[in-house]
Amino acid sequence: LLALFSKIDAASLVLVIACWLFFSGLETRQKLLRAIPFFVLAAVFIVFYKFVSGSLLGAVQDNMIPVHSRGTSVLAGISSPWIYLIKMFYPWHLTIFPALPKPEWLLLMLSLTGYILVLLTAARWRTLKLWLPLVWYFGAVLPLALMRLNILLAWHRGYISLLGLCLGAGLALDFLVRKTKVMGIVFLFLLALLLAATSIFQSRTWQDPVRLWTEAVTYAPDEHVPHHFLGTLLIGRGETAQAEKELLTVIKLDPEFVDARNSLGALYFQEGELFRARDQFEECVRLDPENYIYLENLLIVRLKLLQIGGLDKMIERLLQIAPADDPKLLQIIDRYEELRAATGDDFTPEE
Repeated sequence: LLALFSKIDAASLVLVIACWLFFSGLETRQKLLRAIPFFVLAAVFIVFYKFVSGSLLGAVQDNMIPVHSRGTSVLAGISSPWIYLIKMFYPWHLTIFPALPKPEWLLLMLSLTGYILVLLTAARWRTLKLWLPLVWYFGAVLPLALMRLNILLAWHRGYISLLGLCLGAGLALDFLVRKTKVMGIVFLFLLALLLAATSIFQSRTWQDPVRLWTEAVTYAPDEHVPHHFLGTLLIGRGETAQAEKELLTVIKLDPEFVDARNSLGALYFQEGELFRARDQFEECVRLDPENYIYLENLLIVRLKLLQIGGLDKMIERLLQIAPADDPKLLQIIDRYEELRAATGDDFTPEE
């Protein structure tokens, strides 16, 4: 049920495991009779969650804080090393945990080693008493995520880090149900309230994207994505000097991040700095020659500067990659023909 509110693949896995547990070793009639109460309870749980939080999906990337602080990230890495294993294999994806300095990686590797030792010991002796420390260790991400639990569920592969939490909740629920079913049901709905509270907290509090991405930049200064989002938002607010600073930081961190160069070129064009805009759009076309938007932007600046030399080949290329109904395409061709007509040399694109 925890996974149900995040990823479809995790939800599918939950259903497969549930069906296997429900329908193993029993006659068909008994299987159905024993399964019905669980499905009813799950349905009531989902309806209750929807009623309290207003949404079944929980957090989404548009309304959740992008990253944790560095101190929180260290705690997350100690309690759940898989978080940084994911970041190691997918370093180009922004995650909620920023990159850490190399000395702190040693701490994370020691934590992972300890986790593996506990796992092997528990598997060797097959005892619940040894599984419980493992659950505590792997699920210790809970204290740092009490009000951000849905973020971990909804973020890219974030639910993996909550495997221990799900296992711990399952063991607790099983224990309580064996003692008294009422306690188990109360525990289940407390989980629903916790998830619903996180959704309400996020939707009511985290509404200012500029504030969120400013905080993200503070937490993760070496991640280029927060700088880019903050820069584009600042352009919309008219804070051009700070926007330029953020976009230049992106290019410094990742010189081949084309979107940042395109945003910077648009900023220069808006400010009337056409030569600087042209340079940025030329880099965009060089880095991503198949993107017609970058080529259109470059052509518009060149036409604005009356630099029409060699534009015929660029327009021919644009005709090949741009949609036929693109309005900018016709405007560019019309403007180019006007300028060529003024010099006595018409341009007619080939079929």
